Amino acid sequence: MKRKKKKLVSIRLSDGAGGTMWQTAKGVYHREDGPAIIRSNGNKYWMYNGKYHREDGPAIEFPAQNYYKFYLHGKEMSFITNTAQLLSYLKNKAFW
Repeated sequence: MKRKKKKLVSIRLSDGAGGTMWQTAKGVYHREDGPAIIRSNGNKYWMYNGKYHREDGPAIEFPAQNYYKFYLHGKEMSFITNTAQLLSYLKNKAFW
């Protein structure tokens, strides 16, 4: 019998400086439908169960500094420099 994966529930919180973050009841940054942390300066961090993770773009975005980092399941994909490369990598690699 195949077990169904339990979905984590996130709570939306303010960071006290105009930003927003989503955490689980245990305080782990987690969000499945957008960035888990959004700072007032526009910086965004996509996290899944406490690890940087995003399958359709950079997991870390600092737009004012033109700084973007790609991560999958907490592992930095340093060889990926844009979203097209990420999507091609995911399409051609049996990552899961």
